[in-house]
This record gives sequence, C-alpha cells and structure tokens, in this order.
Amino acid sequence: MTRADNPDVTPFVQRGGKAILYHGWSDTVVTATPTVELYEAMESTVSRKRGKSDFRDHVRLFMAPGMAHCGGGYGPSIDFHPVLVALDDWVTHDRAPDSILATHDGGRGLSRPLCPYPQVARLVEPGLDTNEAASFRCVDPE
Repeated sequence: MTRADNPDVTPFVQRGGKAILYHGWSDTVVTATPTVELYEAMESTVSRKRGKSDFRDHVRLFMAPGMAHCGGGYGPSIDFHPVLVALDDWVTHDRAPDSILATHDGGRGLSRPLCPYPQVARLVEPGLDTNEAASFRCVDPE
C-alpha cells in the first residue's frame, strides 16, 4: 500500500528518481515540522538500505525562512521556475542543486540562497549586503 506518509522511498531512489521538496518555515496553513520529520524519516529509511549520500543524491529538501504557504510572507519565496531549472539540470546533467535562489519583491530587493536541508544560509562576512543572496553561503548548522 502506498501512503503519503510512508517514508520508504527506496524504490524511487533505486529507479534513479530525483525530487526537490520545499516548505516555508512561516507556513501557518501547513506547518513545516511534519515536512521536516517526513524528510528525516525518508533519509533514515533509505540510508539504512542504501547509504546517506545515496538518498541525498536523489531527494533534497529546501526550507524557506519567512515564506508562508506556497509563497508570500516576510521572507524570500521560491518561484517555480528556478526549482524546475534546478530539477532539469539535476536529471539531465546529474548536478544536484546546492542552493536555490529565493526572492522577495516587496520593494526591498531581498534575495537568499535556500540551502539543502539541514544546511542553512550564513552571511559570508560582517558588513555585506544582507539583502543579496551572493552575501551568503550554505553551511551545516552549528
């Protein structure tokens, strides 16, 4: 039986599937915690069978700070086009996305790299423009 909460995506990984998941940390309609928990359960299940790096070669989760349900909110939002370009590049050229650009068009010109979970975006050095994605890099959380 297939269920939406079944963490065993091993058949998908074995067939070479690629998936990009994303969720806004500020989503008040569907909270982000179950998405993170499901992703971690998928990683744990597949990793026991095939190895952690194999799972991450096929499935990536991108969390968007400040993004509400399917976009909006006070933080940068994911546009479908960069996600589709990243997915196409991953499938076609086997280049897994190390980040996805998110923007907020509320007049601030805000952009951020969204990092593959559990990584987070950190300012490269003090004094850089905090509205520019180029001022950040993806790092493992402390």
